[in-house]
Amino acid sequence: MNKSKNTSFLGKESLAQKMEKLKQEMGTGESPNSAQEIVKSNNKAKKSLSKDSSTKSKTAPKLFISGRLDRKKHTYIAKSLSLLASLEEEIKIYCRGGDLTILNYLIKEGLKNVKKSAVPINVEVEEIENNIS
Repeated sequence: MNKSKNTSFLGKESLAQKMEKLKQEMGTGESPNSAQEIVKSNNKAKKSLSKDSSTKSKTAPKLFISGRLDRKKHTYIAKSLSLLASLEEEIKIYCRGGDLTILNYLIKEGLKNVKKSAVPINVEVEEIENNIS
C-alpha cells in the first residue's frame, strides 16, 4: 500500500475540511471554534439530562440496607415475580441497597403487619393496582 503522508484514516480531506462540509450540510454557518467549546456544549447537554433524571426523586431515601445476601449460610429460593412499575419507582426513591435484600426486608415487614391483624385480610388485585401511588 502506498499512502501519501497527507492521507489519514478520514480520507483525503482533513478533519477541518470535513467539519466545514458538515456545518454547511447542516445549514449552520457557525461551528464551535475549539475543542473546549465542543466539550462545554457536551457538558451542558449532560447537565440538562441529569437535571431531568434528578427531578424524579427529590425525596431522601428512608431505608438503607447494607451488606450482601449470604447464600452459603442461609437458604434462598429463586422466585420469578412481576413488580408494578410504580412500586419499583417508589422503592428506588425511598430505598437504597441490593434489590433482593430490599424486597426480602419489605416482605418481612409486610408479613409482620399481616401477623398482627386480628381478622383475616381480603384484598382484591384491582385494589392493589388502582391504589398504588
